[in-house]
Amino acid sequence: MNKDIIRKNMYLYLCSIVVLLIILTILTPTYAKFSHDYITDEDAVGITFDFSLNIEDIEEYKSISIDSYDAKIFNIKVTNNTMNTIYYGVWYRMVEPKEINDNIIVAKLEDSVDNTSGDVESNNSKVVSVIVKNKTNKKIKIDFGVASSDKDANSVEYLAGKKLIIGTDQIQYLNTVDTGDYVEYVGSNGCSGNSCRGENANYVNSENMGYCNNKNLKFRKVGWQIAYIDDNIAYLVSAAPLECLATEENGSLSLDNNKLSTFEKTIGTPKHIANLNIEALKYCNEEFAIDGECNTNTTWAFNTKDLNKINNMPTKACYKIHSEACEGFNEIIRNSGDFWLASSYDETNTTYYWDAINNYLVNVDTSYSLGLRVVIKLDPNIYIIDGDGSINKPYKISNEIIKEDK
Repeated sequence: MNKDIIRKNMYLYLCSIVVLLIILTILTPTYAKFSHDYITDEDAVGITFDFSLNIEDIEEYKSISIDSYDAKIFNIKVTNNTMNTIYYGVWYRMVEPKEINDNIIVAKLEDSVDNTSGDVESNNSKVVSVIVKNKTNKKIKIDFGVASSDKDANSVEYLAGKKLIIGTDQIQYLNTVDTGDYVEYVGSNGCSGNSCRGENANYVNSENMGYCNNKNLKFRKVGWQIAYIDDNIAYLVSAAPLECLATEENGSLSLDNNKLSTFEKTIGTPKHIANLNIEALKYCNEEFAIDGECNTNTTWAFNTKDLNKINNMPTKACYKIHSEACEGFNEIIRNSGDFWLASSYDETNTTYYWDAINNYLVNVDTSYSLGLRVVIKLDPNIYIIDGDGSINKPYKISNEIIKEDK
């Protein structure tokens, strides 16, 4: 008899433990779980913050920092692991500064299919693309998270400074702008001083923008421009020469802007062209170069192929010909005084250069110190943060994929 009582008590005890565990499972919220994988498929961009929902509000969040005059795009994936439909709202909370202002934009990306609030059916998910633009002169910090309810959308609460993300904004990619537009860009692969920002060789001031070889041929513009757009890829070019360059007979590089007593006599001038391309490579910036790499496939000295892309005509159509076609060369070409093209002239020991007096192409030996213009093949994911593309307000740019804060 006593054994039966003991067995009965043990059975009741075990049942109570099971019930308690079930209750705890129901009452315990499932908190946000962040996945940090880069998204590359279709329209998905940036990093996914994977918030798993239960009937309780999610209290975890992700803090994002955005530098001055920078922007970020990322996805927030809202996943419902419950057996019922859940109502959600994607919120933000200003950390620094404490209040949003007209120079800070937090919105749904215009191309985002899913909205910042709505419902998610059982075992389903929504992906909301969010865009943040910081047009202030200080770094900002913002928290992002998801609030939820199992009742209806009006029951989702935003407490403790949280605000539902409302409104839409869009991103403009650099490969959609006009050729000739100006871009704020800084080289970082070995260049030095303001030339990295596109300052011309021998630059003095806005009244004297420098020159190469001939002081009477002053450069008329400064900075970086979109040279051309090909296959949805933008190519950047220095608006004027960044250096003055000549090559001696033995292949040695000269940057002192003086005519040399010797010149390269090799057919095709390979040493001179190599000098041009090596110097150009210093102005690469792997953050913006295609594939994030600095090499001769992403950065080079201006050559006849670039000229043909800009002018859409064969190189020799303007070789020593002052024709109507040559007059058609736009200001990307005709604003910069004399400069080298990293292309040899036929089977000779001379190299092409742009003759700014006659507005056509000529060939000359490598003893002349002419300008170096740099071309950079840009990553197609670069987008515009600010600016209008003018010389006084060039585009400020950023790269689409963001990295996790350490």
